Amino acid sequence: MTDTPTADVSVESLRSDPDARFELLVERGVLRVHDDDTVSVTVDFENHRGIYVDTYGDAPESTFHETVADLFDLSPETAAARVEELGLTRWELATYLAVREYLDVDLPTDVTLELASMVATAGEPSPIPPDLEPVADGSYEPFLAEHPDAVVFVLQLHCAPCERLKDDLPAVRAAAPEGIAFAGLDGDESTAFRKAFEVDTAPTAVVFADGEFREKRSGYAPPEAFAEWFADCYESV
Repeated sequence: MTDTPTADVSVESLRSDPDARFELLVERGVLRVHDDDTVSVTVDFENHRGIYVDTYGDAPESTFHETVADLFDLSPETAAARVEELGLTRWELATYLAVREYLDVDLPTDVTLELASMVATAGEPSPIPPDLEPVADGSYEPFLAEHPDAVVFVLQLHCAPCERLKDDLPAVRAAAPEGIAFAGLDGDESTAFRKAFEVDTAPTAVVFADGEFREKRSGYAPPEAFAEWFADCYESV
């Protein structure tokens, strides 16, 4: 890293002012401020971080230490000692690498570390898009009581077919009969629902008709396939 930032980023303000760091992370799409003032990373950033988590999560200790050594110009032995001393985790390393890549701004290492530290304290995003009503283990039954004809999509982060399905949601919803309600459920957080309906893959669409479980379908499918499936599931509704 050099000390030459892009024209619209002041290194000194980022180094000294937490608000400046926060604003940069929001402006560049790393962090998102929700309506209730909670803060999470964005889904897009989380997908980038997930690549590094996959790379380093199960990597040998030697690879982990060598990466830290290369990043901070240390010997492997010194890097191993610093990892132990600071309690550096692979997830924190993945966050640092993802921030550095995602911002695409030439910043000093110490500033990138401060930014990554701020990102590490933010919550993870929900895999549920805004156009689906979110439900969970404690709320899906009341949702189904109110909406007996419904489709619940089980989604998760770091899931390419889930992202494809979410891109198609307007067309998928339009393919359903009138009056069908739609909800989204975070599969990683809702084990009771998954156990009750034997869901072990994301994405999975679970169809309910007249308040009863009707069918489920796992994996990505195009909107036209959903149209045929919905017609079969709700034929007698």
